[in-house]
Amino acid sequence: MTPICRHLATFVCSSLLLLQSAAGQAETLQPGQRLTFVLSANKPNADEVRQKYFSYAFPKAQAVGMKEITTFKPAKLIGTGNPDGSGLYLWPSKAAADATRNDPVYIKDYKPLRSYAWKQLQSIDMEITAPLDINLDKTKPHTIALLWLKDQKAYNQYYEGTQALRDKLGAKTLLKLPGIRYDKLTEGEIAPPDLVVLLQWNTEADIEGYTKSADFQANHEYFTQGVETMELYRLGFWN
Repeated sequence: MTPICRHLATFVCSSLLLLQSAAGQAETLQPGQRLTFVLSANKPNADEVRQKYFSYAFPKAQAVGMKEITTFKPAKLIGTGNPDGSGLYLWPSKAAADATRNDPVYIKDYKPLRSYAWKQLQSIDMEITAPLDINLDKTKPHTIALLWLKDQKAYNQYYEGTQALRDKLGAKTLLKLPGIRYDKLTEGEIAPPDLVVLLQWNTEADIEGYTKSADFQANHEYFTQGVETMELYRLGFWN
């Protein structure tokens, strides 16, 4: 059994098999839909607990239209914890997400299992307010940043000032959206990140070289003025 099978249960494996032949995974998002980005770290010897959780939670979510876009193999660059699994999921609406999360059976019998199955579990919701095409090229590395801002204007100056650098490197911004709900296993619902930024890079070397470049350093002061806290993860693919 592959690592992702162990991590996300049987139904996820069947979804991945449909994607194995394609280098890219494209999805067109529409206003009113919601994205959920998840990071997790398994507890050892808890496969049966995770299977039990997934056996109810995922079919329940799928019944209201939740769709898995992809799963990632994450590596922490900046932040706390060490996730070993990650995923990006699409809900048809806020109502659909709420119906699943507020389901009485889920709350009573399955949500409590999370603390036995995972040592780290966090999910961030983002609302789609304009049509958005996400095309994940599985042959290329990606990063995702969770950003809590202290000065939006300063961050905007940083982002605009480094756009030419990203263009030169061929880095693509696949999404740049505010978080509207943030749930952590150990803390419950807390203040969501002000921005979630998913980037696609041409090479791993471009990720490493980005912050060392003169163009980034010229705008670094705006970054430090604008950002209070950041979590940054490199995202690969399982197949």
